[in-house]
Amino acid sequence: MVLPPLRRAVMRRFPYEVFYRDGDDILVVMVLHTAQNPDRVRQRLGRL
Repeated sequence: MVLPPLRRAVMRRFPYEVFYRDGDDILVVMVLHTAQNPDRVRQRLGRL
């Protein structure tokens, strides 16, 4: 689940996801390890 205007990039070589905002500039909002609890990720995204 990714809330607009956030986008998600999944790293192939490393177990991380990068959440970012795209526009004139790219703003990295958070970098998360994929082994984290998905509920915790949703909580953090909900606070943005």
